[in-house]
Amino acid sequence: MNARSCVYTALIGNYEKLNEQPVARQSGIPFICLTDDPKLSSETWRIVQVSPLFRADPVRCQRLLKLGSLLDNQ
Repeated sequence: MNARSCVYTALIGNYEKLNEQPVARQSGIPFICLTDDPKLSSETWRIVQVSPLFRADPVRCQRLLKLGSLLDNQ
């Protein structure tokens, strides 16, 4: 398995909930949630705290986090 593989999501601004992923328990791939919510917890995701670049635009912040991860792998 490629050590650089993972499943990730980004939740910024508290406007949507994190969906638990039961398959993560059997997976060898890490499931990572990038968030600005210090109270967020999960049974299936590893929670990573991040600072949003644009506090007034959570949608753009999430997209930038995801785009940045894609660009890092090229």
